Amino acid sequence: MNPSLELQTAINAAKAAGKIALSYYQTNLLEIKTKKDKSFVTIADIKSEEQIKKTILEIYLDAKFLAEESGGDLNEKDFWIIDPIDGTRVFIKGITQWSILIAHYANGEITTGVCYIPTQDMLLSAEKNKGAYLNGKQIKVSDTDTLDKAFGSFGSIRHYKNFDPIVNLNAMKAVMRGFESAYGFSLVAKGSMDIVIDAYATPWDYAPFIRIIPEAGGKVTDFEGKPWNLNTKNLVATNGLLHDQILKVINEK
Repeated sequence: MNPSLELQTAINAAKAAGKIALSYYQTNLLEIKTKKDKSFVTIADIKSEEQIKKTILEIYLDAKFLAEESGGDLNEKDFWIIDPIDGTRVFIKGITQWSILIAHYANGEITTGVCYIPTQDMLLSAEKNKGAYLNGKQIKVSDTDTLDKAFGSFGSIRHYKNFDPIVNLNAMKAVMRGFESAYGFSLVAKGSMDIVIDAYATPWDYAPFIRIIPEAGGKVTDFEGKPWNLNTKNLVATNGLLHDQILKVINEK
């Protein structure tokens, strides 16, 4: 693996933020507030996001951002997408599935993606046409090609208008379990899981995987099979071999 300056900057930012987040994790230092959308934000989210921006700005002086805690402008042509702690609820509860997500968006696509899971020292990364990596070693998606052998996960069920997608997949004998979405996407990328479906997500929830999963040989679309864009609200991520089957099943009534 020979990362570009862009990718190395994202890696450095994620690791620096990870140290800060871990310093608050499972401690009594955590200050928790409720946002307007009823989600939580902690002092660790704020400090992690500040560190990511600082690290990137040291290299890219004019960098712009779209970040969960401080916002940004979707109309910009070039910016960094940040989720300082994806899975704040599990972070608060002391569960290990939270991650730090950083992606670079330019010319209508994600050029670089990084997902760092500090509690497991897992760093997934990818840049365009250079493959996907876990801790510096190249990774590939699974070779599962039938639903009865598939293992997958789904995002928060409160965002589903009905449970048809999940029920249909189980009816086809696919084994589905609930995971944090970013954690599930990571497992798809490294071949430990075959499917993730998520009925609702914002760009910072999934941006790195728009690059990481395809570079690992998988596929990501919305529920209708359309390519990703900044306004995409639901996602299907698979090893590619199962993708058309998944789309058909989750859209059946």
